[in-house]
Amino acid sequence: MNGRIFKVLMFIAWIAFSLPAPGCRKDCKLIREDLLTEQQKKQIPFKGREVITFSSGQNEIELIGTDRIDTLEKRYPSGFSCDYYIEENNFLTFEDVNYQLHLRMTDQDEFYISILDFVQNLKMYASMRTAQSTGELSEYEELIDSLTVNNSLYLNIYKDTVDLSYQFKTHNSMTYATYIYYSTEYGVVKIDFSDSTSWELENIEW
Repeated sequence: MNGRIFKVLMFIAWIAFSLPAPGCRKDCKLIREDLLTEQQKKQIPFKGREVITFSSGQNEIELIGTDRIDTLEKRYPSGFSCDYYIEENNFLTFEDVNYQLHLRMTDQDEFYISILDFVQNLKMYASMRTAQSTGELSEYEELIDSLTVNNSLYLNIYKDTVDLSYQFKTHNSMTYATYIYYSTEYGVVKIDFSDSTSWELENIEW
């Protein structure tokens, strides 16, 4: 390689490595803070570490809760600037060896209820929106005034369609969730499945 060209390349490399990475420069500016309000967070009634039990026919599904976690993360919207914004997420998970139920509130005013079926390798979810000022849920399929589940009466139930997170080859033996029923006081109270079975809330250990 020509010695002059080599020196030019080395100089360019030195400049590139000398530039501070995003987050290290002192002139980086906070653009905005996308934070959740307390009213939004109250739409998830759990503090963490609760145990919820669903009945499904003759079977019981006991899901053990994790800690409820709140995160604040820096996000860089542009690759040409180190300016950033703060994103808040609030979530917790209930799980056993076969299933996982995940509740997540995001800074974009979105509320996700995810169901992971490790046996069938399926991920399913329902999504709604929540108002910052009141926390009130919206963009659901139906608001049910009252619903009886396992001989217990629940009021103001949000029913929403469950979608599959990614495409896969389906077959007749595969069972997936179709509707989810959510209470801001008790969490998920019922899940309908494609084979006409359902999970019904039986107990919560607060």
